[in-house]
Amino acid sequence: REAMSSPDDSGYRGPKFVGIKGHDNVSHNGSKTTVYFVQVQVGDAMFVVKHRYHEFKDFFDKVRRRLRSLPPPLGRRLGYCGLMAQLNEGT
Repeated sequence: REAMSSPDDSGYRGPKFVGIKGHDNVSHNGSKTTVYFVQVQVGDAMFVVKHRYHEFKDFFDKVRRRLRSLPPPLGRRLGYCGLMAQLNEGT
């Protein structure tokens, strides 16, 4: 069975943002960074993936350049959650 076989009302068949399930501060080679646990859905399957803040910021900056109406500024903590909710509503 293909995980992306059932499109939503808009016809979109790819992964959908569900929510940010938490975060953790991690150290790597003496450098500290925040890692977010992001829950996504693909068909009937749910996954949790980890991403660093700068990856959210890079994505936000790309979206901001392409949209005519700008999303609200991205906050340092979990600001990505509201942006992804807005993007999913528009798909």
